[in-house]
Amino acid sequence: MTTNQNTKNNTSLHIEGNLISGDYLADLITGSVKGQAPKDFDLSRTDKLADEIAMVWGEAKRLWANFRQIRSELEASSPGVSETRKFWVVPLLEYLGYQPVYKGEAEIVDGQTFAISHRAGIPLSQNSPSSSSPLSQNPPSYDNSL
Repeated sequence: MTTNQNTKNNTSLHIEGNLISGDYLADLITGSVKGQAPKDFDLSRTDKLADEIAMVWGEAKRLWANFRQIRSELEASSPGVSETRKFWVVPLLEYLGYQPVYKGEAEIVDGQTFAISHRAGIPLSQNSPSSSSPLSQNPPSYDNSL
């Protein structure tokens, strides 16, 4: 299923697949989805959720620009794994309120090995990262057990 939804800001989203329905997106845009108000993210009544999102997005773009600059200076033969971790992934996770901890050994799940260097140490039953995160709260309807 493909859905194009225009908002009042004349922004168009193109959705592929059926993970997010057009009806849900329309409800989200109109603000009628439960758990999407500023208070649901521990913001004061005067804080605007859009401003908070813009601030976090701006910081993510700054981190990305810094990482791209560093990546452009690498030799073509370098995979850049350490640089990606050090200048993009870990800083982004920290900014989002996670505290990734280095763990040297690979993760083994159902007999398959995954080379994951850092863990957040947060059980899936806990909805949010640290309270110092700019967006430290998941909406009440958020279910990360899927």
